Amino acid sequence: MLFNLNEKAKNILQSLSSLSERDIRKVYFNMFSSQVIINYLNYKINVRFSETNRDEFLDFFKSDLNQVHNYTYNITQFIGENILSTALFQTELVFRFYYSKFTNESPSKERNLFKIVSFLYDDIQNNWKKDECNLIVLLWTLRNTIHTGGLYFENINGRKLNYKNQEYIFEYGKNPKFLIEQEGIIIELISDLFDALNSLFKSEKIQKLEFIEHPVYSALEI
Repeated sequence: MLFNLNEKAKNILQSLSSLSERDIRKVYFNMFSSQVIINYLNYKINVRFSETNRDEFLDFFKSDLNQVHNYTYNITQFIGENILSTALFQTELVFRFYYSKFTNESPSKERNLFKIVSFLYDDIQNNWKKDECNLIVLLWTLRNTIHTGGLYFENINGRKLNYKNQEYIFEYGKNPKFLIEQEGIIIELISDLFDALNSLFKSEKIQKLEFIEHPVYSALEI
């Protein structure tokens, strides 16, 4: 799945080949491509070591197959969460910079991220109609569980979110079950996020803005 995610990032980058290397759209997917490759190689190295050095690998866990299973699950989960954290950080940065170009205010001025999302995607906050917006709400809710050890604490009554005709349930004080029941779901959602950003970049609203330099260049004074 990581390989497919990297291929998608590369294909999108190819479609943006005419843009400046400093363009925020191109830098966004370049960063992701690098991040995915790093995590993909990390995963491949771990798998290869476990197969080619099986005795040494098992010795780490005293041949306890339950610990081996937990390790396999945790490394997959770690990679997914690592990519997710980077994805959402960079995505919010893009959202805020684009929004600031329309408002002529600081990117940090608007505290309500979903207000920004509703504007950029022409949707209605808290009454979302578009898959892209439902996906973003789902991912940001999921991100909050990463900060609390995988447990959901945002609302004591829990939360139910719908995305692509599927219900995602968050129970207070518990791990989201869908992360366990649907193997690779985080990577699938990030793949959908790539599509959502690519769709935004090609929208008439964003196309009219033309070139916007990624803020990393001004921050580093390059």
